[in-house]
Amino acid sequence: MTDATAPLFRLTRHPALPSTSDHLLALAEADAPDGEAVLAYVQTRGRGSRGRSWFDAPGNLALSVLLRREIVPTLWPFAAACATYDALVAHGARELHLKWPNDLLDASGGKVAGILVESGRSASGGFVVIGIGANLAAAPLIAPGRTRPGGLGLVDGVDAVAETLLARLAHWTEIAEDKAFAAIRAAWLERAHALGTPLVVNARDGAARHGRFAGIDAEGALLLDTPGGIERIATGDVLELSGAAVAQR
Repeated sequence: MTDATAPLFRLTRHPALPSTSDHLLALAEADAPDGEAVLAYVQTRGRGSRGRSWFDAPGNLALSVLLRREIVPTLWPFAAACATYDALVAHGARELHLKWPNDLLDASGGKVAGILVESGRSASGGFVVIGIGANLAAAPLIAPGRTRPGGLGLVDGVDAVAETLLARLAHWTEIAEDKAFAAIRAAWLERAHALGTPLVVNARDGAARHGRFAGIDAEGALLLDTPGGIERIATGDVLELSGAAVAQR
């Protein structure tokens, strides 16, 4: 079933899919247009970052969108994170904060939402597919990894949250096109864990770097305040060493 939601997006709902992002990547490679969105009420093989699996429980959100825009690719994780945060708060979530670059955690540090951005090219040009998973109803029953899963227990259902999220993503896409990264960076920092939050970062070279959150730079890299000074980290897994969170704004 297809219907218009936010002006930018055309949302197709599916009873079940192995992966909303895999489904949309196949459509993108076949030249599907900008603004296609796919929602699955059941997702059986969801994917997270670095090849990890994303596990869904009944009532949780599995949504992917296709965008063909002349926007710097590094903006998308931050724009999508702001949109997801805004949508969840609009439907009653409280005491959330963002963890670099685009995870959403609850006050106890449980991961309630994650975002995966993938890019590619088709005959009609470049594209990105943004996959968003959120534990609207409950955390999946899985063994916790480095980040414990959390659940929001929201009353509003998947359809309502998806529609709000698409509207917020349309908003942040417009800002990305108009103002580049500065406005999105400021918004992301307002929604993130507090400056000074203790972190450990497992970088791509395998080394664990300990320090305190010092913000993000103009290109979206993490700034980590270490005993040796400020380190710039472009990629890596971040773990909070406390349950610190920003107050609800």
